[in-house]
Formats: sequence, C-alpha cells, structure tokens
Amino acid sequence: MVEEETGLEGYDPQTDSPTAENDLTSAVTEFTGIVQWIGETLL
Repeated sequence: MVEEETGLEGYDPQTDSPTAENDLTSAVTEFTGIVQWIGETLL
C-alpha cells in the first residue's frame, strides 16, 4: 500500500526482485522463514 501511495518500490537482494509484488503467498512464505530462523537461532 505504501508503494502505491508514494510510488516508491523496495528491492530484495536475496531474491533479486522488487518487493512491491502484491503477492500475499510469497510474503507469508518469506515471513514464515524469517520467524523459523528467529526461533531456531535466537530462542
């Protein structure tokens, strides 16, 4: 939504792609991976 309002677009160097994809499944998958890493590494 921020990207739509401001015209700005982020960039994800890990996937070599823009972050403003409007792809909820991709976002949830990435977030799940981050949460798993936090749980395994920090807790």
